Amino acid sequence: MNIQDLYFSLLRSALWGGKLDVEAGKVSRRDVGQLIKIAKSQAMVGLIANEIMVQELFAAVLNDEIRERLTLMVQENYFYYQKLNTVLFSVVARLREHGIEPVLMKGQGVSKAYLIPEIRQSGDIDIYVGQENFDKACEVIGQMSTPEDHQDDISSLKHFHTRISSVYIEIHRYTDVYHPKSYDLKYQKISDAGMHSNLVPVDFGEMEIMTPEVNFNVFFIFNHFWHHFISDGVGLRQICDWARLLHVNYDKLDLEYLRRVLEELRLMKAWQMFGYVAVNTLGLPAEQMPFYDSKCAKRAGRLLDMIMSEGNFAIEKHRLQHRPDGYVSGKLYTLSQEFKRDCQVFRIFPWDAVKRISKIFFDGLAHVLNDKFGGHDN
Repeated sequence: MNIQDLYFSLLRSALWGGKLDVEAGKVSRRDVGQLIKIAKSQAMVGLIANEIMVQELFAAVLNDEIRERLTLMVQENYFYYQKLNTVLFSVVARLREHGIEPVLMKGQGVSKAYLIPEIRQSGDIDIYVGQENFDKACEVIGQMSTPEDHQDDISSLKHFHTRISSVYIEIHRYTDVYHPKSYDLKYQKISDAGMHSNLVPVDFGEMEIMTPEVNFNVFFIFNHFWHHFISDGVGLRQICDWARLLHVNYDKLDLEYLRRVLEELRLMKAWQMFGYVAVNTLGLPAEQMPFYDSKCAKRAGRLLDMIMSEGNFAIEKHRLQHRPDGYVSGKLYTLSQEFKRDCQVFRIFPWDAVKRISKIFFDGLAHVLNDKFGGHDN
């Protein structure tokens, strides 16, 4: 068995419980290091480190030093999870004081679908407030940040990005923005319904916080990592979130709603491709994956290869890239790298790859023309 197959088996046991589902033979301390390296790339250190410590297969190779390191990795996940919750509770309380009821998106809310929420590797906090409350919410949250926190502030049509106590937080006006505009109009109608009605309260002990309507939430998690994959890259953690959310909510899903949304936004094939990975690599029961299609095997295999080689949000790709300093050489290098990646994407999602590389080319050309003739030096 190769190390990647062992990693997948560990991941399945972490997601669903139980023993490893493969015959692995003997493992070495070097294998443990390789497994953690993959886990770091895929943003799943807590899950994998914990699973290595509880599986009997690894007992003989875990000396005190290795066990201590693995324990520290798990504890770091626990501590950061609690830190995010502390910031989340303060943000929600402050917004409620000002008459704003936020909706928690992704991360901390989805973690509750895991067997052990605290060892899911946390990222940032995403809060939806909508168009009407956006400016007021940004003002309120901005008052909670220090001048140092504000150094990384970014504001866009979609959201306001800032920090509180070194924790990144995004306040969303929109859950996402689609291009072209005709698709965005469709998406915003779907999003508005999913973020303003039949919301699902999640109990964090200290307080309940609202999360999206269950059908929209399942679609939105997919939509989020789909766009990350197309634009740059995505890790298995995002697909694990989706698989666990589908598992705990399957009996509540409106399949006709999901079919209509996926077909309206032309995402059914992408859903089925990632669904194949969720079932055959992550272990989600096929009957819990809406619209599962076993005929996706070949292209889903290519998809999994890209996910594993690029890492979460393309961390492996960025680690290897060295963009030249020159203006023209830098632009050409970026274009060449994007073209290479889109050639890989083309073998899985041909139409989306063509659309993306066309947009990158014309946006880049417009930027160059603006730099050269719009009064800018560079």
